[in-house]
Amino acid sequence: MISANKKGRVKKLASAIVLAILLTFILPLSSALALSFTTTQITNNPYTDWEPQIDGDRVVWRGYDGDDSEVFLYDIPTKTTTQITNNIYLDDYFAKIDGNWIIWQGWDGSDWEIFLYNIADKTTKQLTNNYENDLSPRLDGERAVWRGSDGYDFEIFLYDIVTAATTNISNNGFYNYEPQIDGNRVVWVGEQDNLDYEIFLYDIDTTTNTQITDNIYRDVGAQIDDNKVVWHGDDGSDYEIFLHDTVNATTANISNNGFDDNDPQIDGNRVVWCQYDGSDHEIFLYDFLAARTTRITDNGSSDVEPRVFGDWVAWREYDGNDNEIFVYNTSTSTTTQITDNNYDDYLPEMGDDQVVWQSYDGSDFEIFLAAPATISATIDIYPDTLNLKSKDNYITCYVELPEGYSVSNIDFGSVKLNATVPAKQKPTSVGDHDRDGIADLMVRFDRSAIQALAYPGEVTLTVTGMVNLTQFEGRDTIKVISKGK
Repeated sequence: MISANKKGRVKKLASAIVLAILLTFILPLSSALALSFTTTQITNNPYTDWEPQIDGDRVVWRGYDGDDSEVFLYDIPTKTTTQITNNIYLDDYFAKIDGNWIIWQGWDGSDWEIFLYNIADKTTKQLTNNYENDLSPRLDGERAVWRGSDGYDFEIFLYDIVTAATTNISNNGFYNYEPQIDGNRVVWVGEQDNLDYEIFLYDIDTTTNTQITDNIYRDVGAQIDDNKVVWHGDDGSDYEIFLHDTVNATTANISNNGFDDNDPQIDGNRVVWCQYDGSDHEIFLYDFLAARTTRITDNGSSDVEPRVFGDWVAWREYDGNDNEIFVYNTSTSTTTQITDNNYDDYLPEMGDDQVVWQSYDGSDFEIFLAAPATISATIDIYPDTLNLKSKDNYITCYVELPEGYSVSNIDFGSVKLNATVPAKQKPTSVGDHDRDGIADLMVRFDRSAIQALAYPGEVTLTVTGMVNLTQFEGRDTIKVISKGK
């Protein structure tokens, strides 16, 4: 039921979170040197390729094959491309990928339907089959969402890949748009009346709907990661960025200025967005654990389409001649211009430390991929056998670098295990653990965080970090057991 206080604005955060916002401050753009990246052109054909998406070591996009738009898949390690759809005059749009699944909307000759492809067994399943339009599919794990017409308005539908069950989770009398899913939660935008858009949240486990916003202004562009939801909403004077905690049911205005802020994206504890500062658009980053806002760009150019993944932020910037792709690394506070050409580059998407985008080559759009130039490190993880039931606090890792690089120059803050577990800042030491005459760096990782990622058997762990603005990467295989001490 809609609150009677329709004219009220979004509720403010609980006092602790409000205090965190008050502690927020703006940091200047880093003047550090750029990182080194390697760029790969994935497509090279006489047709247009659009809308790249990346997940892990795979990229999907839609490409025109001379007759219509089809869905393509690129495997980064093997550098192989697979055409997923192959039909005539039936367009396939907006492909998304998560793990072994690809989802898209396809035209069946009369309306748009939703299709799902299993990369593992190379099979395609049509999830919808009706006479209404089904659009905007999204994936997370073994669940998918989309918006579909029920003959009266657009509703949000949830599909369980395991049970093959479809559920109308909005089921109201108005139009619903922009579904997003993460874990057991779905968010979307609902148009209640007179172009008043509100944010809604659905909990899959409890099958409950919650209206997050309830005001007379437009709230749109909702994104979700874990238990946090972000969107941009009108506060009566301009658009601001709002952050909602689904656990505490609290909402905070995290931009809170006199300018328009829009297109928020969230990953982990970081939110990025673009702000119109009165002359052009700039990119901002908010870390809600540190209660800190960083202004990433500060120039006379238009910076838009921000994306964030882990320690990386990507966006496109108009440099006065055309649009180029830039990335920012939060660990090293460095900005790198990925493209530098006389053509337009659009729609960057981040995955791990890799960025994909579409670029005009003078005749059509092609798909490109860039990743940090990487040197190989020697990694030795101790203990060699990890007991999942052990109550020890840490595991120890020794890092050796190739000739020409010193472990003393490693940026400790950038060292991570499996891209998610950060190294402890103390203790660290430089020595020669294996007595081979090559210096190594000793770091430690939280044991419980690693045990949450491991499983019994042989497990290969990957350690990455930055040294002299170059990424290093190394792997070590350990044995994991689940026996008690």
